[in-house]
Amino acid sequence: MIAINLVRSGTRPMLALARISGFPNHPRSIDAYYPHYADFRTPRLFSRETDPSNGPLYMTAAPSGLFSQSFMVRLAVPSATTSQTVLLGILLALTVLFSLRQWLLPRALPGIPYNAAATRSLLGDIMALQQELPSNMSEWVVRQGARHGAPVYQVFLVPFARPFVVVSDFREAQDILVRRAHEFDRSDLAVALLRGEMPRFHACLKTGPAWAAHRRLLQDVMSPEFLHGVAAPNMYAGARRLLDLWRLKTSVAGEGRPFAAAADLSFATLDALYDFAYGDGAEERALVEQLALLEGLSEEAREGLRERAGEEAVAFPCAPLAPAMEALLRTTENIPAVAVTGFPDIAWRVLAWFPRVRRLRRLKDRFIKEQVEKAVARLDKAAAAGEDQDGVGGFSKLKCALDLILQRERTLAEKDHREPVYWSDAIKDEMFGFITGGHETSANVLAWGVKFLADHAEHQAALRTCLRGAHPAAVAGARFPTHAEITHARAPLLVATIEEILRLAHATAMTDRQATADTVVLGHAIPRGTTVVLVNKGPGYTAPNLPIAEALRSASAQKALAERPDAGCYRLRAEEEEEQGMGRFDPTRWLDADGEFDPAAYPTIPFGLGPRGCFGRRMVYVQFKQLLTLLVWQFEFLPCPSGLSSYEAVQVLTNKPRQCYVALREL
Repeated sequence: MIAINLVRSGTRPMLALARISGFPNHPRSIDAYYPHYADFRTPRLFSRETDPSNGPLYMTAAPSGLFSQSFMVRLAVPSATTSQTVLLGILLALTVLFSLRQWLLPRALPGIPYNAAATRSLLGDIMALQQELPSNMSEWVVRQGARHGAPVYQVFLVPFARPFVVVSDFREAQDILVRRAHEFDRSDLAVALLRGEMPRFHACLKTGPAWAAHRRLLQDVMSPEFLHGVAAPNMYAGARRLLDLWRLKTSVAGEGRPFAAAADLSFATLDALYDFAYGDGAEERALVEQLALLEGLSEEAREGLRERAGEEAVAFPCAPLAPAMEALLRTTENIPAVAVTGFPDIAWRVLAWFPRVRRLRRLKDRFIKEQVEKAVARLDKAAAAGEDQDGVGGFSKLKCALDLILQRERTLAEKDHREPVYWSDAIKDEMFGFITGGHETSANVLAWGVKFLADHAEHQAALRTCLRGAHPAAVAGARFPTHAEITHARAPLLVATIEEILRLAHATAMTDRQATADTVVLGHAIPRGTTVVLVNKGPGYTAPNLPIAEALRSASAQKALAERPDAGCYRLRAEEEEEQGMGRFDPTRWLDADGEFDPAAYPTIPFGLGPRGCFGRRMVYVQFKQLLTLLVWQFEFLPCPSGLSSYEAVQVLTNKPRQCYVALREL
């Protein structure tokens, strides 16, 4: 209902919006002219009462359901006349603007907790996020669970869109990802964030024939035979380069003097992915450039580094990367830049006009095409020599993942009676996806890992003892274990340490899925198209479970518990366990009574689960086994000064530590 107060006064009228019910802090004022209120003829919309003593004229209007709230206006009307059309235009504009605002405001799903202030702002929860924790969206989302005290809640982080429903419970997350995968698919938002750079990457595809075809093309890349026989030797070589670099830096800085480690771990991971994806075909290696730079420093320059550092960390120079490597990394940085806009589709279109972006994309595409051409030449040469592989059982002649993918394409083409297509958007995007999907995540997990080891000397020492016991031949020969020895060694504490680092690093703190049909999650109705975010931190993971009635769980979740009632990951985490430190670094929590590794000992989802889980998770374990074995074998990680040991996380694509330094003692 609109109440209009018309008052005769002066010669110039003013229309002042005095109050909108529910919005007392939003005054507005505008000028208007209205001549003959007596000629106002809108009996269907307006009613009026006239004070015979030349007092105010009161008019009310109810524009047919446009408003659910009322507001009051006062109009000073002179004896002079103005156009009634202006007043009608003003009223119509106010009506339209207010109605549009009401229509655009976020709408909460019924029955699910949310921040009430979010539904009164066009930006939803975005302003609260910016005020409370602007550097880490995932951490802010996790904290809302404790704020609401509920395992299911909703947040509004994309303007003019549906809320995200957040689930903070391991059993429900596992059920959605594994046993209810037919009800949930890759979310539209996740697809939109990636498709600007690699639209044909399998992670950008909804589950269906196209996605299945991509997985068939890639299926042998993560097989144990290929990982152990081809990938492990390549990754081992990269790990040895990191050891050489850190030995040199330790000798320059001095034993126990800290230096920044994040860039070196990033380069080591990038080299490992290059080794895995392209093998010897790509000559560029980031760590090779860093080693060459440091080895070329004169003794005077090295002394200068130590003097400038004083009591602080030694700052080493960093060599520039090869243009192709630089293009791959810089192109990947477009993804978080697009994500923060909230409108990825529009942002990708705008970004495509930037000359720098187009130049980097051309460099990236040219590099991948050159690698494809080299791989095809290798396959043709092997075929001519009678050494062609079947792409399934034999990998001795294959040098890298690209060789295997192209061999797989050749095999599939023969079965389908068609010519193989070696250069396509699908292959280009898959090869770029290897770098994008694996580089930042692995590098940041390793950055957290060296911090955990340095700050928990007892667990580091126990791991070193385990490794030396698992490699007696290497100990006897005073050498490093080989890649084959590391791959096949029985070292349960090594696997447990990797799992604990992954659990607490929270490099990817959230996994998202989109409901493909109307469904129910823990008793709450979830409409089709709603994005469901599954966190792997907070209640149920690093804090005690929030209470959930068993009857609210799906039949499949209840059945899973009945089949494995002793599984540690299903056990209810009580308050007393919080005192023991659910968020504390302790690899032994993954070992059973016999000292064997138990993968179901604790709730964690570092790579997602089910058919849409992280494709490269097996590769990560192979890489981490090689790298951690060699690092702990060669160095003792010493605690860094408190000013260099912050555990604050910053979110880019994944969560990384704001500070990552190492202080090493060579063994």
